Amino acid sequence: MSEKKGMNVSEFMVGAVIGGIIGAAVALLTTPKTGKEMREDLKEGLEVAKDKSSELVHAVKSQTGDAFEKMGDAGTKVQSKWIEIKESMDKDRI
Repeated sequence: MSEKKGMNVSEFMVGAVIGGIIGAAVALLTTPKTGKEMREDLKEGLEVAKDKSSELVHAVKSQTGDAFEKMGDAGTKVQSKWIEIKESMDKDRI
């Protein structure tokens, strides 16, 4: 088997977002504050997490689309197969 060398941008972004969320949660939960202040801080942290995760989703979609364009017909076949698998899984859940 070949080993994967290096780290691509999406892996780095996922790690950065997860690390940021964990770090923010630890900082919020270990700082002595009143209940009201804590709720406000958690609400602000949730908004930041939503924004960052939406940026990450956009970046991953963009990179995925670029990869499929480079692969041409093979990419279209792979994409359609994933759609079939997802639809099959969705039907099994019902």
